[in-house]
Amino acid sequence: MRSGTTSPMTHTTKNVSICCLVISLSLAVLSLPAQEAEPVATDDPMVELLKRVENGDAEAQFEIGQKYLKGDGVDQNPREGSERFRKAAEQGHVKAMSRLGSLQVILGDGSVLPEGIEWLEKAIEKGDADAMIALSKVYFGDRNPAGK
Repeated sequence: MRSGTTSPMTHTTKNVSICCLVISLSLAVLSLPAQEAEPVATDDPMVELLKRVENGDAEAQFEIGQKYLKGDGVDQNPREGSERFRKAAEQGHVKAMSRLGSLQVILGDGSVLPEGIEWLEKAIEKGDADAMIALSKVYFGDRNPAGK
């Protein structure tokens, strides 16, 4: 062998050593306990509300309805707000019953919608004072029971 050259055996030994090192490191990494990713925090309250709605949270559904009604963080859309109130009311959310009833009376094309009165009555049965006031305004001629 000439000086400065390595024998084929030396290359093989180095390759085997490198392969053993790579396999050892791989096995070591694979044996580490899995760590769950940290939940990504979001500053968007709507995203959090929608997650709660997916879990059946009537209060979150009501809060989204309020956002649509007022245009708080979303484009103002009373009809979408009304739909959100309906979903929450169907889950037994008393304030949603009251708000939905009031909106149906207001958005009723100039006439008091019987369904709106029904929702107000359901809220009254649950003791909601706002629904009592809204329904009394309907019966005594105030066309805006929500007080807006």
